[in-house]
Amino acid sequence: FLGELKKFNKIFLIKKISIDYDLDLIIKSFNEKKIDFVLLKGAALSSLNLYDSGERQYRDLDILIHPSNIEKAYKELRKLGFIYANKFASDGCSYLGEMHHLPPLINDRKTIVELHHRVTKNSLVEECILSKKMLKSANIHESITSDTSLIAAHLIYHGTKHDNKNYGPRFLIDLKRIYDKEKQI
Repeated sequence: FLGELKKFNKIFLIKKISIDYDLDLIIKSFNEKKIDFVLLKGAALSSLNLYDSGERQYRDLDILIHPSNIEKAYKELRKLGFIYANKFASDGCSYLGEMHHLPPLINDRKTIVELHHRVTKNSLVEECILSKKMLKSANIHESITSDTSLIAAHLIYHGTKHDNKNYGPRFLIDLKRIYDKEKQI
């Protein structure tokens, strides 16, 4: 059993290095093209240094883009080698409709990216005030919102509404880490 855990940990660390490499490429590309964006969920929490290196897992990159820049961001991801994971999806950005993000994109290193144009599902919240506030308070150089309460609000939404409470206790642990960090300030 211990051998399996060590193998799983090694695979996770290699995957995390790969995702972090791709995240650095995306951040550099978006900053060069002056695309305002905010990292969400695992990548945002990792950027806040709430966890020791490699302690907080995330399997994809969730990136919030202002709706007016979604096509520009999508084209940049295409230049970086990302394509839609669904091979039957046509190449473009006409998928927004009722969705809160484009279909997942993937590259040859198997890094998955979801480009969000809003944080909340349209079916749950008509106007996504959280997205507007996150983009407005974005620290572009760090690629995260400077307001940790907005990250906490997104975690609460995602952990209770979005995933129908199937997200598990991870969001509670994340909230505790944010609380502990804010308490130190």
